[in-house]
Amino acid sequence: MNMFVCSAEQLDDVDNNDTVVYYVLLRAVDRFYSQMNRYPGLYDEHVELDIPAIKVNYCLIFLYRLAVKKVKEGPV
Repeated sequence: MNMFVCSAEQLDDVDNNDTVVYYVLLRAVDRFYSQMNRYPGLYDEHVELDIPAIKVNYCLIFLYRLAVKKVKEGPV
C-alpha cells in the first residue's frame, strides 16, 4: 500500500471548499521549491519528472492538515 496516495474520499472531506485545495497545492509548490531550489515545471524537460514530487508533497501536507483537524475534533 502506498501511503502517499490521496483518495478522492479524502479530498471530498474538505467540505467542498476549493480554497483549501488551492492552499494545500500552493504549500506543496512552496515545499517543492524549498527542496529543489526551483519551481516545478520551470523547464519543459522537468515537467513530467516534477509531477510525482508535487503529488507527494501535496498528499503529505493534505494528510497532515486532515490529521490536525481530526485531533482537534477528538475527545479532550
